[in-house]
Formats: sequence, C-alpha cells, structure tokens
Amino acid sequence: MIYLLFIVVNCGYLSLLSKCRKLSLGQTLLFGLPMLMMWSLLIGGQYNVGTDYFSYMEMFVPGANLAYVNESRGEYAFSWFVETCQHLGVYGQGIFFVIAAVWSVIYLYIAYSLVGSKYIYLFLFVFIVFTGAFNNQMNGIRQYFAMYLLWLAIILIRKKRYVVSIALFVVIPFFHQSSLVVMVIFPVLYYWVSEWRKSTWLYGILVTGMICSLLISDDVIAFFLPYFDQYSGYFGSEKMDSQKSLLILTKYVCMPLFLYAIYIYPRMDLTNYQRKLFVFGLCGYAFKLSVVSMSLVSRLGLYFELFSCIPLVYLLIYLKMNSRKLVYILVLIYLLLPYSLKVIMSNTGEYSYNFFLSLN
Repeated sequence: MIYLLFIVVNCGYLSLLSKCRKLSLGQTLLFGLPMLMMWSLLIGGQYNVGTDYFSYMEMFVPGANLAYVNESRGEYAFSWFVETCQHLGVYGQGIFFVIAAVWSVIYLYIAYSLVGSKYIYLFLFVFIVFTGAFNNQMNGIRQYFAMYLLWLAIILIRKKRYVVSIALFVVIPFFHQSSLVVMVIFPVLYYWVSEWRKSTWLYGILVTGMICSLLISDDVIAFFLPYFDQYSGYFGSEKMDSQKSLLILTKYVCMPLFLYAIYIYPRMDLTNYQRKLFVFGLCGYAFKLSVVSMSLVSRLGLYFELFSCIPLVYLLIYLKMNSRKLVYILVLIYLLLPYSLKVIMSNTGEYSYNFFLSLN
C-alpha cells in the first residue's frame, strides 16, 4: 500500500506544479525536493529487498572485502562509490539511502529533459506502474546504477554535453559489465531503427518482439551459458523461474496500449526528436518482449525500461491535450490496475515493504 500512497501523493503534487508556469530545471529540482526526499526514504529504507540485500550490507560495513566486485567482475566503479561513502562516514543502510538519492535526482533530471516540468507527473506514474523499475531497483543495485548512468549519458548527448557523456560511457561498464552488450544495441536502435517512422513498420517492430518472446527460450541461454560462468548461479534459480510467468504476463498486458499509441502516433504533435524517442521507446519495449522468456538475458531488457515509457507518456499527453478525458482516465486505470493487484494481493518480493527501522 505504501507504494500506491507514494504514487498518489507525488503524482498529485507534481500535477499541481504543472499548473504553474513553465519551470526551469533548477526550479523543478527545488520544487521536486519533497518527491526526491520521499523517494530516497522509501527506496533507501527498504529492508531485505531482493536476494542480494544482505550481501550488499556486508559490502557496506567498514573494512568490507570488495574483492567480489573488483577481482571477479571488474566492477571497480561500484567499489569506489562504496569506499567514497565510507570515507565520508556513511555505512550500512546509509549507503542505500545515498544510492536512492542519487538515482532520484538523475531520474528527475531525465524526466524534465524528456517532457519538461508540465508532464513529469505522467512520466513518474508510467515509470512506476508500467516498468516495475521503481520496486525492483534495489534488487540489482550495480545494474541499476549502470542503467541510470546510461540513461543520463544518452540524454546528455542530445544536450551536446559530449565530454561528460563520453566519460559516463567509459565508467558505466565498471558498475555492471552487462552494460557493454547494451551499448552495442542502443546505437543501432537509436540511430538506425528509430528512423523507421511509418506506422506499418512500427506495428512490425512490435509484432517481431512478440514473436521472439514466444520462440526464444531458456534453451538458447543454456547453449551459451558455459561461456559466462559468472552468471550461471542465476540461471534456473527458483526465484527467477517463479517470477518469469508473472513477468511475461505483465509485459503483454500493456500491448494494447502500445498498439493504440501507434494508431494515434501520426496525429501526435511531436517534434522530429520526439518522434525518434517514440520509435526508440517502442523498440525498447519490443526488445524487452523478445528476451522476456529468457530468464538471464531478460535482465538486458531492463536497460530499456525508462525509454519504453515514452510512447505511453506521449499517448497520455495527446489524450489530455485533446480533451479525450474518458479515454485518458481509462488508460490511467488500465495501467494502474495490474500494478495495484501486485502491490495489494501479491505483496511478495519487491512488492512487499519492510522499513529497516521497524525491524530493529
């Protein structure tokens, strides 16, 4: 229930802010402080979230041995981040709070860059209820760190902040090595496939993703697994197998909305850059679909989560701007309902919540 409360309070608050005149980035960050603080408190204060929570807690204590991430995985940037926090006197659960705070600021910056101050509340709503990233992010800290930085680097390229962006691209693999694979896929989708603007092509992209999700399975991963021993422990785990069916189902639930967004797409008042983002987001969703049946590789689909929100956000903006109030509300309900069921009825794993102080 606390996640639903977060949505109501913060989307409501940001919606009220949208009634004001257009805010600058600095003003958005300033007025967004209540949301940033609630995000940091809620996500950073989670207790025993995911399978690696206590492993991270062992890393976050003074004098912890970080050889696991340094020597076996080469993820030196993450160990540097942990050591920096410890040098500043932040340990244990405090590092979770710092991580959540950093991610929340990056998210708000990206959301502002994509939709401006007026529609951040819609972007936040879709990001939480559609992607699942908000609930899952502390279940894979190193990968999500790489994801947030990758999203930021892509936005900075658009802003022509090339030096910072290149520096981030160099650093990102040292948070999580899986980002190297995605760094090859992203340019292909962003610079080439995203130029396919005809609706026929867009439907084709979506159908291709769906077909791949039905045809490609864990058997493919089993063939390549011997070459990636460091990830073999995840393959076929009870946790991943138990979540796979639910994950596949939730990704297909939103298929009608993407089809509707493609149908509306020619009528949307979008700039050339926004149309590129729409197609790129659609490609991201199709890619997530194509790998969702493969337990281990499905983690690569997480890198596309934020951008896969864009077609749905643009759809909601179109409906709101064109006074399609009933359809607008129905789409919001359609998105919210599956998420609410997971939070209220499932209430397990990342969708349950325990605050660390309540258990001490």
